[in-house]
Amino acid sequence: MKILFIGCVHSSVVLLNELLQVKEVSVVGVISKSKSEINADFESLIPLAQKNNIPFFDYAQSKDIKSWLTNIDADYLYCIGWSHILS
Repeated sequence: MKILFIGCVHSSVVLLNELLQVKEVSVVGVISKSKSEINADFESLIPLAQKNNIPFFDYAQSKDIKSWLTNIDADYLYCIGWSHILS
């Protein structure tokens, strides 16, 4: 199962860590933010993606997500702790 994971709060980090332990799951991409002024429990997924060699998109740096998503082949999208509408 190939998963695209979106999030930027502590609970999203916890769940992503758990998914990375499941051998039947392959996390093929991560969308997160390197910084946030609106999330009280903000925690970026980018360091975890880097540590595990997972392609990531930093929404704090660019909002042009469409072109990045064309290279991601996911079966499912998990969105935990995200407060933006993605175009």
